[in-house]
Amino acid sequence: MEPWKELLIYWRSKHVAGRPPSRQDIDPAVDLPKLIANLLIADVVPEGYRYRLVGSAVVERHKEEMTGKLAGTSKFMQRVSAEQLKHYDAVRIEQRPRLLVTGVSGTADNAKALTIVLPLVARNGETEMLLIGVFYDRRFDPIDRVDYLTVHQAAD
Repeated sequence: MEPWKELLIYWRSKHVAGRPPSRQDIDPAVDLPKLIANLLIADVVPEGYRYRLVGSAVVERHKEEMTGKLAGTSKFMQRVSAEQLKHYDAVRIEQRPRLLVTGVSGTADNAKALTIVLPLVARNGETEMLLIGVFYDRRFDPIDRVDYLTVHQAAD
């Protein structure tokens, strides 16, 4: 099974009374240990989204530690940051998952990454965090910069 689908199924299985799970309802390190290196958790903060956790595979591929940084400030994602943040906002507001496909055109094999963005909700029903899985089809080169993003609605 594709890892992004495994994460989506896990997230769905943790729904409580028909609503998305909260951070307290999930434990990906225990439940999904083989995916943890590809996961991020971002807090919803007044200025956007601040990465609380960034998996080691993401750090290694982006050649940048993003823990504690605001989403959209990565050098690697600079060309699609505004578009990416627009979709983070949509997931936060709609509380529905989205599958983002980002990539590097102009490389011999047009490298891609699949990013699934899932809301985590507080007891008051508002989205308090995003659970994000990033899965790569190949190793990006250090000089690569992501320059396109397409979106697919991940059915819930």
